[in-house]
Amino acid sequence: MADDYHDNKSPAIAIAEQAAIIIITQTVNNNSSSGNEILFTNGTVGSSGIQGNNSFFLPYDVPTGLICLLAFLYGSISVLTVIGNGLVILVIVKNMRMHTVTNIFISNLAVADVIIGLFSIPFQFQAALLQRWVLANFMCSLAPFVQVISVNVSIFTLTVIAVDRYIAVIHPFKAGCSKRSAAIIISVIWTVGIGVAVPVQQFYWVEYIPENNALTPLCSLHTPDGWTWFSLYYNCLLVCVQYLLPLVVITFCYCRIAWHIWGARRPGAQVNNEDIRCRNKRK
Repeated sequence: MADDYHDNKSPAIAIAEQAAIIIITQTVNNNSSSGNEILFTNGTVGSSGIQGNNSFFLPYDVPTGLICLLAFLYGSISVLTVIGNGLVILVIVKNMRMHTVTNIFISNLAVADVIIGLFSIPFQFQAALLQRWVLANFMCSLAPFVQVISVNVSIFTLTVIAVDRYIAVIHPFKAGCSKRSAAIIISVIWTVGIGVAVPVQQFYWVEYIPENNALTPLCSLHTPDGWTWFSLYYNCLLVCVQYLLPLVVITFCYCRIAWHIWGARRPGAQVNNEDIRCRNKRK
């Protein structure tokens, strides 16, 4: 039941969707003995039939209680995300003393989380649970597009915060990042984040498959013409941009900070021989 639109999820959404799929799979296995299990080919529906080679199972009915439970969990996550990060933004904006460079980056991180709570979590829920797309067609590309942007902005902002703390601790006498520089960095972060997410907006759309003499809409990522390995290359790009590169930078910065702090000599902690001789002379 793993369709293409499960790609490029943030960790929290991916875990929740995987839990929903596991529960649905158990329901499918329990009902398979009744002969309701139908296998179709995943492809484009044309005048000559279905075109494609990938197989998948059609979605099965999910108990109403399970839908209510997962809707409550997804809704709670979305509401708490928006309210919590909205309060963070409000506090930083209203309090002039909190208009520091670090707090500017934190507010940018909160904005990215608010966006994913508003435009991604509610819409990805129905796709994960129902295994079909029941919303407007333009939302098929908008929801994952906003999700990738939000993840990119969040990861890049955390990386910039780590670098800023590294400079402040390791090189305290160097000029730190100014508010103007922070604004420029945030602009670059959003530009790169949107640029990396453009393929999602371009190649996600709704395709229809036959089910019970009707067409069932599925939101999936489609490979551009002539680009056989597009999905593989794009996923590798996301892994490098969203995980590997930030992991290396953040790990280096905080390990150097920890080494510098723990290995630093505390004032008065050690007394050398010259200090002892000077003290004896004074006596």
